[in-house]
Amino acid sequence: MAHRSPGDAARRARRGRRLPCALLTLLAAIGLACATPTRYGHLGPDGGYSERELDDGAWEVTFEGNPDSTSDELRRLLRYRCAELTVASGAEYFVVVRRESLSLPGSAVADSRRAGGRGRRGAGASSGSAEGAAQRAQPRGDGAARPAEAVVIRISRGERPEFGEDARATLRELGPAIPR
Repeated sequence: MAHRSPGDAARRARRGRRLPCALLTLLAAIGLACATPTRYGHLGPDGGYSERELDDGAWEVTFEGNPDSTSDELRRLLRYRCAELTVASGAEYFVVVRRESLSLPGSAVADSRRAGGRGRRGAGASSGSAEGAAQRAQPRGDGAARPAEAVVIRISRGERPEFGEDARATLRELGPAIPR
């Protein structure tokens, strides 16, 4: 029979504790992997962006996430969309005129903007407001609150306005980190 020292028992006890720790770590990693990342794209059932022109050079832009989205993530995606919209409009700069964080009731904004239209006013919705975006939201049925960020921007060409953001520089800065 082999001689066992008191240290052997302590080593066996530590080995026995490692298994539950490893199992908990694995379960946590699986849980994090199940969190749905917010993808960049047009508004659909899992979130995305929508916009509508309010007047010449002013746009309401909204980015709706999923229940796992963070405000920072949505602001980054929204900022990227504002830059894309600015460049696509032939402008160089955009200025955020108004910003609002929303919590939509398990919804995806469902109006003509989803089909690529300019949008419409819902009953009681105010033109050009994030409140309007929240009022146009339709429940998805899953009941989970969905975070959203909305801004009104003014785009411009020529001289950089005070607080103006260079759209092309923003696209270069954020582009590599945008989840597609």
